Amino acid sequence: RLDASIINVSSSLAFVPKQSAPVYCATKAAMHIFTKSLRYQLENTIKVFEIIPPLVDTDMTKGRGKGKISPEVLAKEALKNIQRDNYEIKIGKSKALLFLQRFLPFVADKIVRNG
Repeated sequence: RLDASIINVSSSLAFVPKQSAPVYCATKAAMHIFTKSLRYQLENTIKVFEIIPPLVDTDMTKGRGKGKISPEVLAKEALKNIQRDNYEIKIGKSKALLFLQRFLPFVADKIVRNG
C-alpha cells in the first residue's frame, strides 16, 4: 500500500502551445515530462499525480478567455481522480483538447495558437 503522494500541476498548454506564452507552455511541458519520469522512478513507493487543468478562474487569468472553471470545481474533480488512483488527471476542457491533439493535432493547434 502506497501512503505518500506527490501532486504536480501542469496545463493543457504543455501539449498544445499558445503563441503568446512560449515560456509558460515550455515550463508546463517540462513539468509534464518531469512528473512522468518521476512516476516511473518512484513506482511502488510513492504515488505521483499530474493535474492537467483547463483555464481556471484565478487572479492570473482575469480578463483572459471564456468558459473558465472555478478553483473549487478543479479541486473537487482532482480529488475524485486522486482517490481513484488516476495518475494523469485531465479536467474539463483539457480532456477534449488533448483528445483533439492526439487525433487531429492541426485542429487543436488552430484552436489554441492565437486564443
